[in-house]
Amino acid sequence: MATAFQARVQDFAARLQNSPAGTFFRWWLAELRELLPAGLRRRLQHARRRLILRLGEAELALSVHESGSLQELDVFPLDRDARLQQQQLGDLLVERELVEVNRDLLLPSERVLRKWVMLPSAAEGGLRQALTFEMDRQTPFRAEEVYFDHRVVGRDRDAGQLRVELFVTPRAALDRDLERLATRGLAPSGVDVETDGMPSGLNLLPPERRHRMVNRRARVNLWLALAAVLLLAGVMAQSILLRQHQLEEVQAAIDEVRK
Repeated sequence: MATAFQARVQDFAARLQNSPAGTFFRWWLAELRELLPAGLRRRLQHARRRLILRLGEAELALSVHESGSLQELDVFPLDRDARLQQQQLGDLLVERELVEVNRDLLLPSERVLRKWVMLPSAAEGGLRQALTFEMDRQTPFRAEEVYFDHRVVGRDRDAGQLRVELFVTPRAALDRDLERLATRGLAPSGVDVETDGMPSGLNLLPPERRHRMVNRRARVNLWLALAAVLLLAGVMAQSILLRQHQLEEVQAAIDEVRK
């Protein structure tokens, strides 16, 4: 029941994000961020950085994704003791202040099946469920054999169809990777797909498998940014009201002179 509810929430969020209203709010928030002091913008961006994990056959590489760029941290060989590495990794995250940031396992593109699917526009309200039903017809896998994510890349309103980009990876191989990370204290909050060396902004993990991270610093910075925006809006509103009051006084003086 909870899983179905989470899937509905995820579909609604994706639908809102791709809607005209979602596009407007992204633009509006970007404009508001530009009005914030430069120092606060940097703090807000810094708090939203993510830890990127690349897991190979012999090594685990850690990087930080911040402001659209990747900075490599360290590489750990996987033939060492997992408990010892868990301590080393924990020390590194504490030293770099990365304990509370989200962690994404980044899969190479060759491990992910990427396909474009056409669906009726009516399916947008339950897109994830519709893709689950279509999985065995659109891919060589059944839905229970894979983890997947999607994004809407186009709408044909005349034909009443959606163009959806589907990303699929086998569940068994990814579960082994998740287990190897968990033994080292790095259960990820997401699984992304590498595109041109960078994360794509996806999350193939279903909500119930995502390790929940609580970033207190990001929350504090978000509240500070919100307070700054509200304060700025209040100052702008006060300036507009004062200007209107001055115009009314000038107009009253002009009317008096005319009389």
